Amino acid sequence: MLKLKAIILILFSLLSSVVWADLFMCDVQIEGPTVVCDGDINTYTIVGIPPGSATNVYITMGAIGTFFFDDLQTITLQMFDAIPTATLCIDYVAPCGSGTVCIDIIVLSSLPTYTLTGDLDVCGGEIVTYNFSPSILTGVDVEFSIQNGTVLSSDENGVTIEWSTSATNGEVCALINNPCGQDQNLCLQVDIIDPPISPTLSITPDLVCIGETLNLSIVPSNYPTIEWSVTNATLLTPDNNPNVSILFDQEGIANICVKVGVGCNNDVEVCRLVNVSLPPNPTLSAEVNCSLEALLLAEDIVPGSEMIWEQINGPGNLTIFDKNFFITNVLADAAGIYRVSFTETVGNCTVTKELEFEVTEPIKIENITFNCTNQNGYRVRFEILGGTFPLLVNGVEIPNRNFSSGLIPFGQPYSFIIEDLVSCQLLIEGEADCPCTNSAGTMKQNQLTACDNLVAIAVTDSNSVVGNGYIGVFILHDSPSDTLGKIYANN
Repeated sequence: MLKLKAIILILFSLLSSVVWADLFMCDVQIEGPTVVCDGDINTYTIVGIPPGSATNVYITMGAIGTFFFDDLQTITLQMFDAIPTATLCIDYVAPCGSGTVCIDIIVLSSLPTYTLTGDLDVCGGEIVTYNFSPSILTGVDVEFSIQNGTVLSSDENGVTIEWSTSATNGEVCALINNPCGQDQNLCLQVDIIDPPISPTLSITPDLVCIGETLNLSIVPSNYPTIEWSVTNATLLTPDNNPNVSILFDQEGIANICVKVGVGCNNDVEVCRLVNVSLPPNPTLSAEVNCSLEALLLAEDIVPGSEMIWEQINGPGNLTIFDKNFFITNVLADAAGIYRVSFTETVGNCTVTKELEFEVTEPIKIENITFNCTNQNGYRVRFEILGGTFPLLVNGVEIPNRNFSSGLIPFGQPYSFIIEDLVSCQLLIEGEADCPCTNSAGTMKQNQLTACDNLVAIAVTDSNSVVGNGYIGVFILHDSPSDTLGKIYANN
């Protein structure tokens, strides 16, 4: 019977050890305040191990006023701020194992005087950080109160806020809770403004002449910072100036940029490209086409330049159809020599050149007639209008504008090339408009009366044409028309 009791006691002892080991598993902690006031008495409780498992309790730093270790689980201590931080530790041996566990304690007598600093002029939607000085001590609670803004993050160093886009003012407040004295409440009043507009660079020409100086400006002009930069040009005015002068002293493309600070931690840059050209030097020519029209051409012009054609003098008036283009047609109202000018402008460089050309009346003919009275051929006659005298017909100079050809055989077409002094030509060709080669002509239409054995006389109008190998015959007949009737006699 005694042996059975011993076995039961041994088994109970083993089961008790297993239960304690299973229950605690050495999750040992010291529970109690981590921020204490100078001189206050505070209680700390050991949890996670059976009572009596702590073998040693000690402070690694800081001054101790009173130290009690009660009922094997509770530590009562009074801290002083000779050293403002302390570490309370215990060594333990328990069924779950052995080790050391500690807790850090901050000892306060009073909080430092804190300040909150940051940008008080902000833009709607801007994200701004406000900083504590010094940083908030660990264990001290801070409550933030924000008007017209949203807290994005906060820590012992400060708070980051995104300000509203629909308000004109805001407020950030921080209530610092002092467990050992009077709380501190810090507030900042903030002005919320609309983001400033981006700058507009004054209008500049796309094309300037080398050596030209331009004055440029930005609107608005009241930016905090203004920084100009140029390439292929020289800036004549220092930075932070809304109005500058720029010398374009290099041929090619000049790039003008201005970067301004617009607030809200942003910079904006605008740029402008300008083509820098040598002074213009156009080449002029005219193409005339044997009429009162001409084609005027200006070559070697500067792309993008301004230009204009103008009449200087001449025997009449010129109509210039495209005055502001490098190529244009002109029409004169009178033949002769005309002088025109072509002016090309690049920036402040202007060049004017003159051109002389002659326009003529186009060659044409009037009053063409054919003389068919010669038995061997016909002649062509016409009057020549227009053209520049002297005139040539088939290479032969004629003394005036009235032309009569040589004899052209019947049945052969005519062809004439009329050419004037400036080599304008006109081709005239066609068939002769002649009557029959042989013609009886016409006669007097009075009635013939004759008695027997007397003579009747018929008279022609002397316009008959009788060629070689032909004879003219008078015929007496009784028809009143040109158609022969009954023939009575002929000779």
